[in-house]
Amino acid sequence: MLSRLARRGLTSDAAAAFRDVVLARRAARAFDAARGIDDAVVSELCELTRRAPSSFNLQPWKLVLVKSPAQRALLGRAALSESNRRRVVDAPLA
Repeated sequence: MLSRLARRGLTSDAAAAFRDVVLARRAARAFDAARGIDDAVVSELCELTRRAPSSFNLQPWKLVLVKSPAQRALLGRAALSESNRRRVVDAPLA
């Protein structure tokens, strides 16, 4: 895989770094409802998302940040299962 990425213009270091990021990713299953997320971190994540490549550079995404516990509870009602509802409600940002 690394050799294919290198052929596409990525250096072997960049290809290895990308591979490490992909292999280290994980999905959060539980959140500490009392722990917040710094606004600077949220801003940086939004900016990185905005700059992420998309097919034909269409950038079809829209970000909606829900900080209010009451609003997260309302959003949680739309979740398909009880476990997903808890994740939405407990997350510091949905």
